[in-house]
Amino acid sequence: MSETNLDEILEEYAAATPAGNDLKILRETSEKHPQHSDDLADFAAARAVVKHAPEEELSGEEEHRFAEAGLKNLRMVLGAFDFGLFDFSQLHG
Repeated sequence: MSETNLDEILEEYAAATPAGNDLKILRETSEKHPQHSDDLADFAAARAVVKHAPEEELSGEEEHRFAEAGLKNLRMVLGAFDFGLFDFSQLHG
């Protein structure tokens, strides 16, 4: 059995979510590839940051703060998700 590399997994997730992140698909992909679940979470967080980033140029410090805030928020959601505390009925599809 050949192991799928990280780039292929990220491409699989991106192709499955062309309109943006989807927590259900993120969970399914993470469960399918548990060895890369942290990388998938980071990819989704970075994707969310880019989607909601201001169009003006940020300083390196601002960009770092913005990325860290996005990662913190995503990890908080995923932590609630991991413990069954996330309510999928609140998602808008």
